[in-house]
Amino acid sequence: MEIKDRFGNPVVPREWFLVPLFIIDEVVEKIKDGSIVNFCYDPGAGRLVECALGD
Repeated sequence: MEIKDRFGNPVVPREWFLVPLFIIDEVVEKIKDGSIVNFCYDPGAGRLVECALGD
C-alpha cells in the first residue's frame, strides 16, 4: 500500500497500529496536561494503564 505524506510524496508504511479513537483522544489530553509519562497502552485490555517508570 502506498499513501502520500503531507508534502505529496509517496510513502509505503511498514508499521500499522490498531488503537481505538477514544484512546488517541485520551493520549492527546494526557500529552497536553503532562501526565502521559505515567501511562502505557495495554493492548490486551484496550486501555491506558499506569505503568512503572521504564515500562
